[in-house]
Amino acid sequence: MDPEGFTDVIKKIRPHTDHIYFHLMGEPFLNKNLGTFLDISAENDLKVNITTNGTLIQRSKTSCSQKALRQVNISLHSFEANDTTNSLDSYVSNIADFINEANEKSEVICAIRLWNMDTAELKASNGLNDDILSMLEEKLSLDIRLSEALQQKNNIKLRDRVYINMAEKFEWPELDRDIIDENIFCYALRDQLGILVDGTVVPCCLIVKENTAWKYIRNIT
Repeated sequence: MDPEGFTDVIKKIRPHTDHIYFHLMGEPFLNKNLGTFLDISAENDLKVNITTNGTLIQRSKTSCSQKALRQVNISLHSFEANDTTNSLDSYVSNIADFINEANEKSEVICAIRLWNMDTAELKASNGLNDDILSMLEEKLSLDIRLSEALQQKNNIKLRDRVYINMAEKFEWPELDRDIIDENIFCYALRDQLGILVDGTVVPCCLIVKENTAWKYIRNIT
């Protein structure tokens, strides 16, 4: 999606929301137009929430000072779950540097995610959790033991506008996947919908199959 197409999307959705989320099926910091998108969002008084795997976050330090940016969710569980050439130390260091700078120079909220806890149905990749938590303690200058604190509760405020939370492994849903739980609630169509980079409108993160897509937003007046 180019800036012109993004502007068209923003004009159409602005009457219906104050927040947008750069999240569906991609890494936001890969997009060369991210800074422009944030500027367009600011011009339209929209707050932007970004979810990233953190691998490219060292490129994004200018973004944390942009007016539209409200929150950055950083999925640390992605390191172990995916192949990467980065070392764990450099990966966590880059993320900690971003958090420290954002915390010092902006009002951006930083939410660290470790969503890789095992469930009865899903085995997650979480063997590096203790190492990651120890590195965060050092690089964020924390005075708590995260591994112990997270055994008491899953969500912890580390400092002003910086949080960490642990949760069970999340799998992107598909209609043809085996049912693992029949009691699931989704905010799709009630509180949210998604727009892919090609303009396809989808109800939620259940977007992989064509039968969940509606139409292109450029055809919506």
